[in-house]
Amino acid sequence: MKKLYIIYIVLLFIFGCKSKDKKYDNIEFMAYTYGYNVPGESLNVNGFFIRSKFYVLINESGNAKMIVQNFYPTCNKSYFDLNIDKKIIDDLADSLLKLKAYNRLIRPGVYLYCGPSLKIRLSKNNETKTVCFHDSHYNEAQIYVNFYHHIDSLIEFNKLTVTKDTTYLLKRRSDFINWSFNIDTILHPLPKIEVDNDVSDKPLIVKQHQKHPKKY
Repeated sequence: MKKLYIIYIVLLFIFGCKSKDKKYDNIEFMAYTYGYNVPGESLNVNGFFIRSKFYVLINESGNAKMIVQNFYPTCNKSYFDLNIDKKIIDDLADSLLKLKAYNRLIRPGVYLYCGPSLKIRLSKNNETKTVCFHDSHYNEAQIYVNFYHHIDSLIEFNKLTVTKDTTYLLKRRSDFINWSFNIDTILHPLPKIEVDNDVSDKPLIVKQHQKHPKKY
């Protein structure tokens, strides 16, 4: 009985340390733009809505899944597993953990940005650290900009594996899109569509990929 008690204490200590040392439960990253649909058009939405170029979900083991959406000529989605270097993920997590809950590295004002907007959120123990940013002239954003270009290069060079495990991934993406829309419109009101809008700082260069992920 004494031996079993000792084993129980040792296991509790080991798993307790692992939980304490864990950097994150998951990390979400999305590149997106805002679209506008007028009443009567084909899309089942009126007004502004989010177009998600790609959404990445990284679990606590560092395994990543991604949804890529091509909007033209159709709105086909493709689903992938992808390998991201562990050091890149660890560096990203370390940077996010140092931040306050929500960080906007975006020029203030009321305007419609031509995109892409980028948002990264780390979740750990029911707490989140989020960075939303547009461009690279903010020094604090450089590590996140680099991560965006890294993901973009994986898409460009088709370094992806198709996955059929999509149900949970789609739900998380939908939740992140809805959350992003709500917080964006609270902190950064969208302009009236009839106003001649002032576009903000020079946007990130979006690569015109010669090779797009295959559609499945």
